[in-house]
Amino acid sequence: MILRRVSNHVRRERKETIEQFKILYLPITHGVSEKRLREQILDEMRSDTQPR
Repeated sequence: MILRRVSNHVRRERKETIEQFKILYLPITHGVSEKRLREQILDEMRSDTQPR
């Protein structure tokens, strides 16, 4: 009984840490693409506003 309870607890903790990693890594992967997109948009806005 005790062993089973411990293994369940460990399994639950492992699952929770995986979820936390997903939550941590998603903003990182999205942040890179968002930053690139933002830079592209800013570049386009700058090129539009510059007098020709």
